[in-house]
Amino acid sequence: MGGLVNEDKSKVTTNSFLRSLAWQMAQLHSGILSAALDVAAKWQDATISKAGHNPVWQRLYLRSLLQLPLMK
Repeated sequence: MGGLVNEDKSKVTTNSFLRSLAWQMAQLHSGILSAALDVAAKWQDATISKAGHNPVWQRLYLRSLLQLPLMK
C-alpha cells in the first residue's frame, strides 16, 4: 500500500479497504460496477463511508458482488 505514505494511516479502515477493493474490481468488470452502483443507490443507513464494515461486507459482497457470474 505504497499510496499510504502521504495519507493518515489512522483513516484506513476495513470499510475503506472493502470499498476500495470493490472500486478496483468495478473498473475491470462492468457487471461489478452495475451491481455496486445498485447497492449504493439502495443504501438507506448512514452513508456507506460511515457504515461499519459488516454491513458493507454483507450487502456489497455477500449479497451482490460475490453472486455475480464472471466471465473471462
